[in-house]
Amino acid sequence: MRHYLIAGALMAALATGCTSRQTDFCGQWSREAEEPLISLKGIETIDLRTDSTFKVSNKMQFSHSDSNLCCRMNMTVRVEGRWDRTNQGDLLMHYRTESLTVDPDSASFSLEATKAGVEVPAEIAAATYSELIDGVTNYYKTGYQTISDGGGMMLMMPQVIDSQLYARIGGQTVSWEKTNY
Repeated sequence: MRHYLIAGALMAALATGCTSRQTDFCGQWSREAEEPLISLKGIETIDLRTDSTFKVSNKMQFSHSDSNLCCRMNMTVRVEGRWDRTNQGDLLMHYRTESLTVDPDSASFSLEATKAGVEVPAEIAAATYSELIDGVTNYYKTGYQTISDGGGMMLMMPQVIDSQLYARIGGQTVSWEKTNY
């Protein structure tokens, strides 16, 4: 009987020693991001916090040209939420769509005619500026609401390798680089 107790204690000690800690994904992670449907390109930063909240900040540039006009503007899109770990170790991100903000950099806004000598009237520039902000806001609000309605964004099989966070989203592997602020 004593041999069974010693063997049991030894197995329990080995099992405890072999238990691996879960990877800490907290911190700020950045990657290049693009929304080609609305001509946005920039940097996405995700701040995963130890209290299971997160903030996403997309510093984007709108840039679109056609045969008549060329328009550019920088903006920052922010949203917050909560994250959880699943039993499989995946990260499930729940967005709070009501926290969504779009902060335009009005100083970076430009709307120019592509033909020489043609001026864009101030009323058209003002209307374009307003429509651009509304369009970007609606695009992101609809996207985050769709994700929320579907139960959240699942980052499957997340791993940290050499200051890079890798995860599968749907059928695609996405990576973010550790950001030091």
